[in-house]
Amino acid sequence: MNTWLVKVLLAADVFFCSIIWRDPNITISSMTGLERRKIAPRWWAKLMPLTKAHCEGAITHDIWRAQEALRRLQP
Repeated sequence: MNTWLVKVLLAADVFFCSIIWRDPNITISSMTGLERRKIAPRWWAKLMPLTKAHCEGAITHDIWRAQEALRRLQP
């Protein structure tokens, strides 16, 4: 799953999430999952055709990507 196309699609996902929510480095799926975790999620999160498992996996992957970036950036 580390193909060029997957990385480009991930970058586009993060880009559009940054435009919509002004929150960089998080995917749309993660934003949806974070919103669905709330007691009363907003309407847009309820309408997204994403499964809970997909959203939770996206959150886990975004955490891993952030940790990997920190690992690479530290001496």
